Amino acid sequence: MASGYSNPEIISHLRGYHDTSEFNVSLSLLKKCRSYWGLKSSYGQAHAVESIGPPIERVRKRFPKQGSHDMKQTLLQEEHIMVSRELILRYMNVHHPNEVQDRKSRQLKRGAYWTAGLHDIWVFDQHDKWRRFQLLLHVGIKPFS
Repeated sequence: MASGYSNPEIISHLRGYHDTSEFNVSLSLLKKCRSYWGLKSSYGQAHAVESIGPPIERVRKRFPKQGSHDMKQTLLQEEHIMVSRELILRYMNVHHPNEVQDRKSRQLKRGAYWTAGLHDIWVFDQHDKWRRFQLLLHVGIKPFS
């Protein structure tokens, strides 16, 4: 399986590892090879809400509170099926609407925040989004209103 990579991302990774003057690395060749090997994308597997029901229920027995993102990864790794998050959400909204509402309500609860005064707490964070440029941003702020 493509492990979540799109065809253009796979091509860019292949071009980084193989000599393109010696080997042909193109999108059309990748599509032909994936078709030959039987590696279909989530669209190509053509799952419907009914067809993903039994695998989702098997996963839910082990992980009853798993969300759509983790469910997608578990289905890929353990059941070897690639399903879009939208289809998983559609299934969960039809067959388990109460659990979906419970998960949504847990995420929106706010907690009270209190500090004794200025310089009581400093919060530090590191952002790795510029790591590819060898730039690491470290931020220290004082959260006091």
